[in-house]
Amino acid sequence: MTRAWKQAILIFHPGSGRADRLSQAVRELTDSLCQNNWRLNLRTLTLEPRHLLDDEFLSADLIIAAGGDGTVRTVLEAVAQARLQTPVAIIPIGTGNLLARSLGLVSPNERHRVRHAVDTILNGSPICIDLGKANGHYFTVDAGIGPFAEAIAAPSPTEKRRWKLLSYIKPLWKAARTAPIRLRITSDGETFERRARGLLITNAIDMGIGQGVDVHQICDGTLDLCILNPRTYGEMIEIALRFAKWFFFGRASTHLPYEILHVRSAKIEVLEDSTCQQNQSSLPANKTPLMLDGDIEGLTPVLVEVIPHAVNVIIPKAVFERTICHCSQADQLAAS
Repeated sequence: MTRAWKQAILIFHPGSGRADRLSQAVRELTDSLCQNNWRLNLRTLTLEPRHLLDDEFLSADLIIAAGGDGTVRTVLEAVAQARLQTPVAIIPIGTGNLLARSLGLVSPNERHRVRHAVDTILNGSPICIDLGKANGHYFTVDAGIGPFAEAIAAPSPTEKRRWKLLSYIKPLWKAARTAPIRLRITSDGETFERRARGLLITNAIDMGIGQGVDVHQICDGTLDLCILNPRTYGEMIEIALRFAKWFFFGRASTHLPYEILHVRSAKIEVLEDSTCQQNQSSLPANKTPLMLDGDIEGLTPVLVEVIPHAVNVIIPKAVFERTICHCSQADQLAAS
């Protein structure tokens, strides 16, 4: 049965993803929605979420984000800022699509990716997911600081479209050769220090990599604080291979080559004696860029928190049913 939505708005970034996939999505959505008395409006993404908040956006019955993690973050941030209950659909046509992968929205067959997304829009079910918030900005997958986090934000949109994941090799190799930074972390009333080449605060389980679809982890009211500090090239290669096996072959792994803590909020500070910061003349010694879902958004120190049940996202019905079953079992175990 087709939903009784009246107006759908598809938001895309002209520099995100492949133009042919976007064109395919528009064609298939227009055909499917028009047959059921829907009206689909197209809209180019602007730089800031607040620019989306006009009457058309606020009154839409369905909001569709077409692009990668950055595009999805901007759209979901606008929805969260306006506290809308409007369901949001995702057409994953970016490079990483980590949130979409965690939600079961990415087809294993790349040729069927758009068709799978359109089928989910027409036949899926909405579920309320958490978002993270760092220094006032929302994120869907991760916030990060340190050389590895900066490497994630290094490739340009053109490089990502042309080289895909290969565009990250050079900046990640450079990050692996950079000295770790010294961090002070305060969470749940406890303060401790760590040295790390990267600290990622993630919404999706295990940075959205290495494990299978588990929507429950994006609805549990916590974030994962992942501390990455490979000391040898062998450890660096282990992390890279773990990601590659998951991304290209869908092979899940429960072995975690880094430290993970579950938090609801945290404050992260870079200490002034961090070796790699002393080598950066453009920033004070206690400042380092803050990465949100692949884009640089400000500097440390960073205050991060989870925003439980912030937005409604449409996921495949089979994934929805597994998630509801998992939540019911977890509630039963908690009550016993």
